[in-house]
Amino acid sequence: MENQNIRSGTITALDAQARHPDRVNVSIDDDFAFGLSGTIVLEQGLYVGQALSEDEVLVLIQLEEVASATQSALRLVSHRARTEVELRRRLARNGFSATAIEKTIERMHEWNYLNDEDFARRWVESREGHRPRAASMIKRELVGKGVDADTAAQVVDDAEIDEYKIALDLGKKWANRLSTEDRDTQRRRLAGYLQRRGFGWDIVRRVLDEALSDSEEELA
Repeated sequence: MENQNIRSGTITALDAQARHPDRVNVSIDDDFAFGLSGTIVLEQGLYVGQALSEDEVLVLIQLEEVASATQSALRLVSHRARTEVELRRRLARNGFSATAIEKTIERMHEWNYLNDEDFARRWVESREGHRPRAASMIKRELVGKGVDADTAAQVVDDAEIDEYKIALDLGKKWANRLSTEDRDTQRRRLAGYLQRRGFGWDIVRRVLDEALSDSEEELA
């Protein structure tokens, strides 16, 4: 977050913001100093006439940044599950300090919003239902999202993904789209499609033979 002027002084006003009544503008020595959430004002027992040292002002500003980072994190996980690494990256990209990010991550763990194993299970389920691919590619995706390699491998193995069935289903769909192409073009394009989704040549070869054979029988 942007650095704010930190100075000691006496609180001369605590005014609710017009557009955000749950937030409070804090004035020190008759000048606007910073904004705080109403919750922090109440929790810290702030009042007009209270003298604040620079250290006390710094603590208030840090508390506000942690609160803001936490709200940002909650918005992110409300859209979809996130790994700890993903969340750290997004918060850093949004300009929050390392201290605020650390405290926010601690809160998210306490509230059970960050669970990489649960994230991995949901990711595998999502991949099985939408844009399916090979188990090896799913593992790489999870590791890229910040899931520990051992956790990713265990979750994917537990899912018992039937790679041949998935590849065959995909192959049959693509074979229909390639029905107007010559045989060599069909094999080349279908092989490339399946390999880009992480399937090994042993599976690709079997799918090519069966999917293209079925496609020819349907045309006949």
